[in-house]
Amino acid sequence: MPTVGYLSLGCFKNLVDTETFLAELQAAGFKVTESPDKVDALVINTCGFIEPAKQESVDEILEAAAEKKAGRVKVLAVVGCLVELNQQELAKEIPEVDLWLPLSKINRLPKELAARFGQQKPRPKREPRLITTPRHFSYLKIAEGCDHACAFCTIPRIRGPYRSRPIAELVKEAQFLEEAGARELNLIAQDITYYGRDLSPQSSLADLLKALLAETTLPWLRLLYGHPEHLDERVIELLATEDRLCGYLDLPLQHISTKILRAMGRKMGGEETRKLIQRLRREIPGLALRTTMLVGFPGETEEDFRELLDFVTEARFEHLGAFAFSPQELTPAAAMEERVPEEVAEDRLEELRERQRGVVEELNQARVGKVETVLVDEVIEDLEFKALGRAGWQAQEVDSVVWLRGDFKQGEFVTARIVGELEYDLIAEKKI
Repeated sequence: MPTVGYLSLGCFKNLVDTETFLAELQAAGFKVTESPDKVDALVINTCGFIEPAKQESVDEILEAAAEKKAGRVKVLAVVGCLVELNQQELAKEIPEVDLWLPLSKINRLPKELAARFGQQKPRPKREPRLITTPRHFSYLKIAEGCDHACAFCTIPRIRGPYRSRPIAELVKEAQFLEEAGARELNLIAQDITYYGRDLSPQSSLADLLKALLAETTLPWLRLLYGHPEHLDERVIELLATEDRLCGYLDLPLQHISTKILRAMGRKMGGEETRKLIQRLRREIPGLALRTTMLVGFPGETEEDFRELLDFVTEARFEHLGAFAFSPQELTPAAAMEERVPEEVAEDRLEELRERQRGVVEELNQARVGKVETVLVDEVIEDLEFKALGRAGWQAQEVDSVVWLRGDFKQGEFVTARIVGELEYDLIAEKKI
């Protein structure tokens, strides 16, 4: 039985793609292993979104190529987003790779590897995915692709137009994940709030949420990767009234200056964005908001940036990711003039992060003394802390964590009192 190792880079959507083809490889008779060392085949699922992610993918491919030269890997396969963008260039520069498959042809992976090892024809996979995360949390990719035309983004070119998955199919997969041990399910897509508009008959994210609430007993459902322009009344109402929906919403806003938002290709301007955030805070008690901001976009003036800083102070986001503009080939933004010097963009990025640190410090201080329900992610060996966990307002990997004192089991929900803070993170003790 040939062994297959894997490496999944980039976003959670990539992770779901990896889990899907691993299930198919297992059905084809391969033994899947987490270790990339001394395997018959190694599959790297790449990311091609921004330059640092591309470079990470290239570095991992080169390292794997060296492993192949040393005889520790027989077949090296590279798949996914970066291959979709740069296959010819990559194939020329890294001839050690045996198989290149762009995202659009990733479904051919089991057949291609089976042929190289003389395996039998792949059987229909018995499970939709081979879970690689700890069993208590997982991701449900509800759609593929994107129909938006943001000037800085390559996703529509990489992943194609928006395609929603049918509700019945998603419910079945959610039930499979629940049976496998999931207590938390994170809904993901390039834009989850756009869900269902392309289906016939049309559906919506609210319809999907109602189906998942009715046909599973998952304690936590979390919404990641929304779009402010497509957040509708029914989803807001569900977030305000359904206890099993985490009081958490991820809305990458990118900026607040109307001028910059228009240049980015975003239809919602600064004033509309402010009103939306105010409404969400008013109508969904205890809501935690995550957003992403992009600084240094072509044409961004010091005045635009100061407006963004003031907005971050005003909106008090519980979580904020920030990036400096990086021109992506073949995007409209790559050809824009009025470039912000790289060193200026980096200075603005650090100032924005510093402003957000101050916001988080105030929010965390206000949480000390409060009691929270915490999901235990990991039991650790530490002199002071015995586990890492998250409250409902913290998403796995991208947000802060709760350091726990006491005895715990991975995957359990515990009632804990917040007793201190560690910059972005919090300290808690089990409430007896």
